[in-house]
Amino acid sequence: DRGDVAAEELAVLERDAPRHAAVRSHAVGHLEVRELDPADGSAIGEFWISDENGQVVFTNMPGVEFAFPTDPEADTQAAPFASLLTGDQVVVDQGFMPRDLDGMVFKYVGAAGVDQARIVQVGVAAPQDSDAP
Repeated sequence: DRGDVAAEELAVLERDAPRHAAVRSHAVGHLEVRELDPADGSAIGEFWISDENGQVVFTNMPGVEFAFPTDPEADTQAAPFASLLTGDQVVVDQGFMPRDLDGMVFKYVGAAGVDQARIVQVGVAAPQDSDAP
């Protein structure tokens, strides 16, 4: 049944996304970020690394300019990730929701930088036949 497959895909994405963000956060502190393979055979579709001000300095989304809000209370989908810059949180795990950029449904998980204040975020698109919003 296709619904069971979609539910299983969602469960795998929910389980694996935090691990991918944490691993990449540690890797950024030790590697030149351009050496990282955002796709690496996983379900991760997007990869965003900011500087200490929330400005994205590396992503696998060519031509997209983006800066994370610096206020975790701001009224945007990306605002909760600002707490990674302030040190208030180490990981932010956001459920599937439409993103501000284009309304596509994504799950994002971000980890604080280990070498400096930064956001290391990975994103996965909701499977097409899923119950994600």
